[in-house]
Amino acid sequence: MKVAKNLLPWLLIASSIIIASITYRHQASLDETKAADKAAQQDNKQSAATANQANASSSPEVPIQVTYQCDDQNPIQATYSAINSNPSNVTLYINGQQYQLYRVPSQVGKLYATEQGINPGQGMRWHVQGLEARLVTMTLDHTATADKEQLLMRCQQPV
Repeated sequence: MKVAKNLLPWLLIASSIIIASITYRHQASLDETKAADKAAQQDNKQSAATANQANASSSPEVPIQVTYQCDDQNPIQATYSAINSNPSNVTLYINGQQYQLYRVPSQVGKLYATEQGINPGQGMRWHVQGLEARLVTMTLDHTATADKEQLLMRCQQPV
């Protein structure tokens, strides 16, 4: 009987730890779901804004043109390939120059890249999240790290 009484506090502690672990895992799962839902909502907002700017009579085969206003007060004209085209790409018009970027996988938003950038010897990435887009340099060396990249422009779609 003494053994059972001595084990009771340890059993209570062990069950508390198990319950706390289950609660933590459940909360982490909820947090991941909320983050995924938020990212999906941002993508939906961007898609809706892009669709609103497209010609009302356009079909999915027609490219979509969006003008972004950037921090340096220069606009960037982006022409996105047709929605159903594969691979999808974007053409950016920056200061009278034209740049072709191809779609690359991204966990958040839409990401496009090119090996031919504004700066000689560097490519660039165009990362679109919701109504915001960032143009960033892309070092063409496989050993380069993200901290070596430089923000060129931060842009916003007019609402």
